[in-house]
Amino acid sequence: MHYIKTISLFVAVNLGATAHAQNIGINATGATPAASAMLDIASTDRGVLIPRIALTARNAASPVSTPATSLVVYNTATASSGTNQVTPGFYYWNGSEWLRMFTGKDAWTTTGNYGTVAGTNYIGTNDAIDFVVKTGGTAAANERLRVLAGGQTVLNHATISAGDVFSVYGTGTTGAIGSLGDYAINGYASTGIGVYGGSSSTGTTGTLTGVAGEAASTVGTGIFGGASATTGQADGVVGQSASTTGNGVFGINTATTGNGVSVRGQSTTRNGVAMLGIVNTSNAAIAAGTQATGIQGQANGTLTGTGRAIGVLEITNSSMATGDANGLWG
Repeated sequence: MHYIKTISLFVAVNLGATAHAQNIGINATGATPAASAMLDIASTDRGVLIPRIALTARNAASPVSTPATSLVVYNTATASSGTNQVTPGFYYWNGSEWLRMFTGKDAWTTTGNYGTVAGTNYIGTNDAIDFVVKTGGTAAANERLRVLAGGQTVLNHATISAGDVFSVYGTGTTGAIGSLGDYAINGYASTGIGVYGGSSSTGTTGTLTGVAGEAASTVGTGIFGGASATTGQADGVVGQSASTTGNGVFGINTATTGNGVSVRGQSTTRNGVAMLGIVNTSNAAIAAGTQATGIQGQANGTLTGTGRAIGVLEITNSSMATGDANGLWG
């Protein structure tokens, strides 16, 4: 066997290899090897066959004994599991573990991929670590999207509000979410809140708005709340304020002319209530301006039989309709 190896090496060197002082060229024409290459192999119909071995794991050198850094092999086995799993393909040794040499099909390219299968191919992590997208560098301030290991998603922030599935944060912008569609946000739940807006601050002063709506068209609605259930208590819009001077629902009409309405309530049923004010203690449930009409109620129905059509309804928890607990005040 030693004799055959010697003959093969002799033939290769004398018939197909060109040796120079600094490099070696292997070709069929006797061409001089490129000066920048230690080994220059040229062929028009053949390639280089990399050694084929069966690796056992990414973090195990075997079956290679003390591999040199940058050693390249073709792995023929599927072995180990998790982050240390190896599958057939080219690998190189980086000094401490085998790293796969990705092909265009294995990696996600900037121009897109072919032959992908939904559920098999994906962008993400193989361990329980958040998936992060950044622009402009690695700084924390450059984070644009984070998909948490638990499934929650947050935009422009590293952490999500407790209990949220999807959170959007806007810093120095007029709004966190904007849309030109017919419905900017749709929320569907058997029990819960379709859309919730919260605004918080580390201080106790300033102007903070949970949900703001604006309509620039001649006929439009800034914020519209609808409840389509025909039974039970279904509220279109509910406003709540924990502040001693705050407003649950607050409407402003800035027009100086015309017949604009700050807050309007309308009911299409016989027993419906256009606006309902309920207070438990002090002040008034519904209060209005110092000029013109404080509260205007209109009843187009006729009070006959059991039918009722009420423009403004007063309810108070006080034993008397006087004092500091008034259901209706104008």
